[in-house]
Amino acid sequence: MDAAKKRPHRLQERLRDEKRPPQRERSRPLGSGSTGFAPGSRPEPPKSRRSTGFDRVRRRTQVERAVEQFGASVAPVDKIHEAEVDIYVPCALGGVTTEVTATQVRARAVAGAANNQLATPEAGAILAERGILFAPDYVLNAGGIISGLEATYTMPGRSRVDFPPLEDSLAQIHDRLLEIFGRAAAGGRQPEVAAEEMARELIGR
Repeated sequence: MDAAKKRPHRLQERLRDEKRPPQRERSRPLGSGSTGFAPGSRPEPPKSRRSTGFDRVRRRTQVERAVEQFGASVAPVDKIHEAEVDIYVPCALGGVTTEVTATQVRARAVAGAANNQLATPEAGAILAERGILFAPDYVLNAGGIISGLEATYTMPGRSRVDFPPLEDSLAQIHDRLLEIFGRAAAGGRQPEVAAEEMARELIGR
């Protein structure tokens, strides 16, 4: 059994031990484009409907669709990180979690698809000190790179490269995150620090 499974992040323990009906986690996406819209689109049992919030962005039709389809609430961009939800999901611009907003996040985890979500290393340290789990963005959003590479190497005129099934590759993101959280917990470090160490090991730098 690997370290990630033996030593889960303390947030994972809290989520596992918490007594509540099984239902999807409430999330609050920042951004309602193709990636931001996805967290709210997962199916859920009819009796466990819980609010999913979206920020006010230029894609008004997407926001209106989210309100109609999911019963979502809409929040101002500068306040959405303060929502009392399980997961805050930045899916728009980077640098949204600053040393100030990190003290205001009420979610139990920050896990979004935007690049470079942490404005500074100190912002990540603040989240960790407050017991808020941060999923490193370049691990969480790796599906874009994986699918893009597969599409590139299957274009006409290119040498064929065999890839494992896309679904299998995407599933490994989950396992990699667990490994990162386990290493971070074991070493008393932040997940983003553990992720960078692992990345450097993998590429030999």
